[in-house]
Amino acid sequence: MSKYEDRRAKIKLRRLLSSTESSIKPAMRDSANILEREMRARVPRDTGNLAEVISSFVAKNGTRAEVGFRGKKGRAAGFYARFIEFGTKGHKAAADRAKVLSGAGETFGTSADIPAMPARPFIGPTWDAKKPEVISRVSKAISDTIKRVQNS
Repeated sequence: MSKYEDRRAKIKLRRLLSSTESSIKPAMRDSANILEREMRARVPRDTGNLAEVISSFVAKNGTRAEVGFRGKKGRAAGFYARFIEFGTKGHKAAADRAKVLSGAGETFGTSADIPAMPARPFIGPTWDAKKPEVISRVSKAISDTIKRVQNS
């Protein structure tokens, strides 16, 4: 490769990087919003708290997006969400000091059976349902950006 060709390649790469932000970021934002809406629609609602903290974020350069539980409330909800998504195993809680369940001066037992909670997935099915749409949207934005840089 000659110096001239090397220089032209560098210029095209710079153009590609600068146009990436302007072209791909909107596609990433749209895709993140699609996933966020779908996840909110699929989340099991007991109190609605889990659905409230679902949010999306797109990086400044537009090359990375996150959808899920962000921030202080989001971390707590994310901890809880994994039990909803994957379920829990039932178990027996043993007594620490000969009493497990007590109240109003009465003892109800020295152990407790904690029932299993069945999985109610919503994160995985959201991705499975929207994956083709999201990938095609972002792929189209990337290929359009590359074509525009090649033609300039």
